[in-house]
Amino acid sequence: MKLMSVISANATTVAGYKPIRREVDITGAMEQCVAQGLWLCLPIIEAQDKPLYFRRWRLGEALEKGRYGVEVPPADAPTSRPDVVIVPLVAFDRRLHRLGYGAGYYDRTIRHLHQLEKNIQIIGVAYAIQEVEHIPVGALDEKLDMIVTEKEIITGA
Repeated sequence: MKLMSVISANATTVAGYKPIRREVDITGAMEQCVAQGLWLCLPIIEAQDKPLYFRRWRLGEALEKGRYGVEVPPADAPTSRPDVVIVPLVAFDRRLHRLGYGAGYYDRTIRHLHQLEKNIQIIGVAYAIQEVEHIPVGALDEKLDMIVTEKEIITGA
């Protein structure tokens, strides 16, 4: 996967994720981020109607179970604001729309981060087989900047 080739050269902090279900495992890319001197952070669910926030994390550091059993950095880890957010997804289309698990956490987070920082980079990660012709889009859904699969980098149609 060519994930590292699309991360902004100006980035200092990358928000990854610990895969659940059948999400793409991006551990290798997070290791490459560290090798290039970038900080890592992981998403935290604060409440159902709020955007995610992020806690700093180092590869190999112990994680604890957060909401929905997702592994997260411990509560005493410092919060962090990423320059790049790598987003898992269930399905996507070539217009850079994504389908997640339906709770809207990443949509709220992307909207919130764009309000704070215009240059934030939002990268979806998926397997090519997850592509569909059309994702229905509502008023609260947010587009990605690009999607990286094992076959290609999609920058929109």
